[in-house]
Amino acid sequence: MLVLGIAANLSAQDSAEIHGTVINRATGLPVSEVYVWVFPAGPRGWAVTDSLGRFLIRPVAPGERRVVVECPRPTGVWADTIAIAVRAGLNTSIQGLVETSRCAKPPRSTRTAFFTGLYETGFEAFGFLPDPDSTGRPVLWGRWPSTVVTFLPSARAREYPWPNAQTSKGYSCYDVRLHGTLEGPLTGEGIISIGGEYEFRVDSIVSIVAAAPRRCPSG
Repeated sequence: MLVLGIAANLSAQDSAEIHGTVINRATGLPVSEVYVWVFPAGPRGWAVTDSLGRFLIRPVAPGERRVVVECPRPTGVWADTIAIAVRAGLNTSIQGLVETSRCAKPPRSTRTAFFTGLYETGFEAFGFLPDPDSTGRPVLWGRWPSTVVTFLPSARAREYPWPNAQTSKGYSCYDVRLHGTLEGPLTGEGIISIGGEYEFRVDSIVSIVAAAPRRCPSG
C-alpha cells in the first residue's frame, strides 16, 4: 500500500517531482537501498532510498504514472505499485510500505558444472548467457537475459589469449566453455531464471573463441 499526498508548488510550470520515504510495515523503520520507479519513465525515472528511507525523483512530466517500490535487493520483487496523477507544478509525496513476508529472499539454486554459451563484454554488457542444455534444466529469460560473471583467480583469465571479437557496436562477444558455479533464484521446481540476481563464478576456462555476430545480443 502507498499513501499519497500533495506538497508545495514547484517553480517550474511544466514539471513536478515525486519524493517520499519507504518504511517496513511491521516495524515502521525506514528501508534503505530500495529502488523506486516511475512508469512511463521520464529523463530520470528511478531513485534509490538513502539510509533514512528517503527518495526523490525529478523532473517528472505531468500525466498518469505508476510508481513501483521494489523489495530490497537481492530479491528484485515488486513490493507495491500504484497509479497516480502527476500535476504540473506540484510535488507528490509518497510513503511506500514494504511487506517483510513478500520481500523474503527467494530459494536459491546452485550448480557447479561445465557451461557453454555466449559471453559479451562492453558498455552495459550482457554478461554470460548460458546455452539451455548447459543448465541441465529449462531456462526462463528474465528482465536481464544474462548473469554476472566473476572470474576467480584460479581461472587465470588475464593470462588467457582472448581473441579479437569486437562487434559493430563496440562490444566483444565470445563462444565460451567455462567451469564454475552458477547461483541464483529458483523460480520453480527444476527451473532456473537467468536474471540480474544470478552470478556465474568461473574457476577454470576450457575454451574461448570469437562468436558469430548474428549470435551476439549486440549483433
